[in-house]
Amino acid sequence: MGFGKLARVYDEVIGAMDYEAWTNDILFLINTYSTNKKPLILDVGCGTGGHLLILEKKGYECVGVDASKDMIEKAKEKGVKAELFVQDITKLNLENKDFDAVMCVYDVLNNLESIKDVEKAFRNVYDHLKTEGVFVFDIITIKAMKGMKNYSVQAGHTKKGDSYIWENDYKDKVWTWTFTTFIENNRGGYDKFVEKHKEKHYGLEQIKKILERVGFVFLEANDAYTLQHVTNKTDRINVVARRK
Repeated sequence: MGFGKLARVYDEVIGAMDYEAWTNDILFLINTYSTNKKPLILDVGCGTGGHLLILEKKGYECVGVDASKDMIEKAKEKGVKAELFVQDITKLNLENKDFDAVMCVYDVLNNLESIKDVEKAFRNVYDHLKTEGVFVFDIITIKAMKGMKNYSVQAGHTKKGDSYIWENDYKDKVWTWTFTTFIENNRGGYDKFVEKHKEKHYGLEQIKKILERVGFVFLEANDAYTLQHVTNKTDRINVVARRK
């Protein structure tokens, strides 16, 4: 299921993080390998535009894509100036296929339903990159997925007065999270919206094989929070690859 009404509370609940520090880390990886000093960047799965706003502030030219119309509309409301498109990564087909770098972060790939979809996504990204273009993406680990069971139920209220319940479960390499939102209506009550999301685990070695099959050169993998080597304590892995 895509991100619908969840877009309304996303930034305050799920996307409440230091986007500037995160974007700086992604830029470090892109600039380490990019042949362009000011690369044109495509953010696939851009969500509400948190990374795009920082990239624009730093003077980068960007384009954003997300499968959710609601998330794209939220990005526009926040002042993202980049071109924004509603497209699924497995069907990505932009007119511009000449990007220096593509970034795809915050569980976008884990949200894909199958390893075949991951390969479709990689092929589409490959088609939108220049030769020698850089692809930076992340995947979450089994450790992180299992850890969500420690937060089986969370609930709260947003500054806008909306309420939410966030339920988590993990089984057989699949993290299932259900988000229920109660949004005030003009009738003196609340409308209830329920979204269920399944995130699947894709192993690093599995990912490397697909990258190679598509035509990428694997460059490095690191712990997304430290940019150091991946260990058994890593929750999120950054992967960097280059189009041949």
